[in-house]
Amino acid sequence: MKLNNDSLNTEIAKYKANRFVLPLSRITKNECLKNGIIVFGCGPEGKHIIARLIEIGITPDWIIDKNPELQNNSYLGISICPTITLSEANSRYVVLASSHIREMSAECTAHNAANWVLPAAIHDFCPIVGEVGLLHHTDLPYEDMAYGYSLLADDKSREIFLAFLKYHYTFDNDFTGYCDPTLYFPDDLSSLVNYSNFVDAGAFTGDTCMDWVNKFTPLDEEYHYYAFEPDKESYLLLSEYVDSLPEYVRAHITSHRMAIGSVDGFIELSGSDGSSFIGSRTNTSNQIPIGKIDSLFADKKKVTIIKADIEGAEIQLLDGAVETIRRCRPVLALSVYHRVSDLWQIPIRIHDLKLNYSIYLRHHRNVFSDTVCYAIPRGKGD
Repeated sequence: MKLNNDSLNTEIAKYKANRFVLPLSRITKNECLKNGIIVFGCGPEGKHIIARLIEIGITPDWIIDKNPELQNNSYLGISICPTITLSEANSRYVVLASSHIREMSAECTAHNAANWVLPAAIHDFCPIVGEVGLLHHTDLPYEDMAYGYSLLADDKSREIFLAFLKYHYTFDNDFTGYCDPTLYFPDDLSSLVNYSNFVDAGAFTGDTCMDWVNKFTPLDEEYHYYAFEPDKESYLLLSEYVDSLPEYVRAHITSHRMAIGSVDGFIELSGSDGSSFIGSRTNTSNQIPIGKIDSLFADKKKVTIIKADIEGAEIQLLDGAVETIRRCRPVLALSVYHRVSDLWQIPIRIHDLKLNYSIYLRHHRNVFSDTVCYAIPRGKGD
């Protein structure tokens, strides 16, 4: 059931009333340098935070991860230690770099690590990190939120919208009831999608490409997959996967080590090990190409679906793909979980193109992550 603006505000007020209590909402760079910092979590978000901190001149004292396979190793030269070392944090800040905020904060409390913070606490001087915690000290643009919410096509989408916001206030990390494990091939929408000419921005190691190959092989002549991945390590694994395929399948796949965005040229890339992002443009040794979809597909190439999971740069991709979207009216499958505002801003941007799209949200993990906006052109399901 759709909510009007007042009702949406009422729902958000409930989340705010029950929001998780934070010991600190923001810290400064000087405080970070004075007290020291530890990153709790060495998954993708933790690696983003670590790489960005190093880039701006802050080296974490150590990393904590519960995975015993990672412990006693290092990442970017920084030791990875077990959770028991939280007892040695003292005045250091501990950044919780995962969606499991409740569990991680409980670990901090159990080990007397009082200065734990969320990624948004370092947002002012380390803005590349995730926006978890941002809603605890930021006023929301209710009119934009309500407008984006009103554009959603079905009840499931609206439920996911509210669950997404609820997580950011309460850190209720159980998304089991909303999870469709078939990422980019959702059970209830895939019959409306033409997957024949697939543009994959943020192809990672080829996981989505693998699903596409498995789903459609033997491939019809007009089928083609265009994979774009900026990260060196991920692109190497993507290339190895493509090279392992039979020649008759490889002929339908083109891969490029490059980023997709709103400009053509070169960018600096920071991070590694599958967690790369656009850096501060100071690391000239790590320049890679960046291109607009409008430039790359200007020469009559057919595009039937554009997928993007590019660490919060999805709106820039849209800005660089407007002409292609107008010409081809492809299905759009864009991640919206990296930045809080993308939840409503991406549906609004798509709607403002006035191309008669139905807009859905689907969630593809049991925890907070992999929320995708699917925009499907009405009357064009083949």
